[in-house]
Amino acid sequence: QATAEAVALRRTLCDQADGLAGDDALTDLASVRASWAALPPCPDASEAARWDRRFEESCRSCEARHRRLLQQRAERERAARVCAELERLAGHGEFPRARGEWQALARAWRELAAGGFDDAALASRFAEAENRLRAREAEAREQQAREQQANLARLEALCAEVEGLAASGEP
Repeated sequence: QATAEAVALRRTLCDQADGLAGDDALTDLASVRASWAALPPCPDASEAARWDRRFEESCRSCEARHRRLLQQRAERERAARVCAELERLAGHGEFPRARGEWQALARAWRELAAGGFDDAALASRFAEAENRLRAREAEAREQQAREQQANLARLEALCAEVEGLAASGEP
């Protein structure tokens, strides 16, 4: 009966450690560890060793979950910054100068996605900003083509004028 009671206490603490998550997980884990350390000895040494291993696995799992939580939060913040910067660029960037910055932001986004980051709302923001950039880039190309055509027409008119002057024989 003493062994069964010791095992039940250990199982409860292992289950508590397995269930810890969120910002306070490490603080709560410290409390569970303190409770574990205060447990009375288990009469069965093999059971005690088995539950000690199980408890350490539960603690390592809790710590790993907390690290993943922090990593996911950092990735989300990075993705939000990338989106905000791309949105800023989509609203005010000048082409072709903005192209390099756009490519760097797209590369950062691909790195996040390759690492497993997946947030539909941020992905939608990113895609929308990229579409606006593509449209602005197309407008910039069209404007540049119009300016080049206008310059060509002016140069052709100047050439015709110079050829006319040269043909007239008067300097």
